[in-house]
Amino acid sequence: MKYTDFEGYLEEKYDVNTIEFLGNIGVAVPINNSSTELFFKVHGGYGLATAEHIGTIIVYSSPEYNSDVQNDLSKGYFTARLQGGIEIKMQQIGINISLSYRHANAGVLTGDQIENGHNIGEQAVKSIRGDDIEFDYSGILFSVGVSFYL
Repeated sequence: MKYTDFEGYLEEKYDVNTIEFLGNIGVAVPINNSSTELFFKVHGGYGLATAEHIGTIIVYSSPEYNSDVQNDLSKGYFTARLQGGIEIKMQQIGINISLSYRHANAGVLTGDQIENGHNIGEQAVKSIRGDDIEFDYSGILFSVGVSFYL
């Protein structure tokens, strides 16, 4: 996000990532003894969220209020998914379509905060009101996949 006018300049950028390590258990039920089956899976495991936040404020008339902020944040969290869908098997290949809900709330990420070149220490990214910002990657996922069977 960038904003500029005749009084100043504001820029704020976020680069966020998450990686998950999941185990799963599931059940598949064939439809009418065909190569098509309905499936339901439950996944659970560990996620690692990382974020980099960069903020710049420049006040043209009052340079003493200028600020550069950089946060490198990370946190581990519990993650889970409920997934259901349909798979069509054709010899050594399966094509599946599924809908799932992903729970992946990393909460407040903390890490080193550098303000105007000085390390402030372990901090969270703050909202304009001064509240800690939470990183929640939860939501509904739609997926289409191809499986290869040996």
